Amino acid sequence: MAQVTLRPVPLLVVLSREALHMTQSQFAQAIGTSVRTLSRWEGGRSEPAELHYRRLAQLVHPVAEDLAREAAARGAVTPEQLGLVATPAAPAAAPEPSPARQAAVAPPASPSLPVQLLLDAVVCSVASALEKHDGAPVPRARARAAVAAAFASAHALRLEIAEVDAVLAPASREVEGSRAERAGVKPGAGPRKGPAAADRPRRR
Repeated sequence: MAQVTLRPVPLLVVLSREALHMTQSQFAQAIGTSVRTLSRWEGGRSEPAELHYRRLAQLVHPVAEDLAREAAARGAVTPEQLGLVATPAAPAAAPEPSPARQAAVAPPASPSLPVQLLLDAVVCSVASALEKHDGAPVPRARARAAVAAAFASAHALRLEIAEVDAVLAPASREVEGSRAERAGVKPGAGPRKGPAAADRPRRR
């Protein structure tokens, strides 16, 4: 197993959760533990078991490969053993004297992550976005239903992901601007000042 520089456990757990944009409740459910136990990990009062480290590596690998390697190392495995990274191919044999007999060697296919694992990450991202928009916790069941409805509509309309992203990106910025206006803050505007001294009525 290659040598991997390990960070303190609390830092590894917190950085992984932040990379996934998950709340403590969402992260604890995804990794298979309780919020109380997760708080103890992040506070340095206890440490995850090897099973939890391996689950953490699978969760965080799509967004932070370095954190996934650390989690896998603490789980006594490698990313290759977890199926996250393709195993390096053996060196190709020397070519035959006759070029016509040389066989083309295809590159190994990258292993795909379980669809359920990827979908959980999407649902958690949707729940986090809804919580920021509504200002209140959002159940995962509601977020999952929203994702299912959105994918069904996109599939029925034959939309491509790139097309959806191009349309939603400006809309996201408009939503943030609308929230700022409702809070009484205008972009680039400083605090409201009272009338200038020259504009005040003079006493007679």
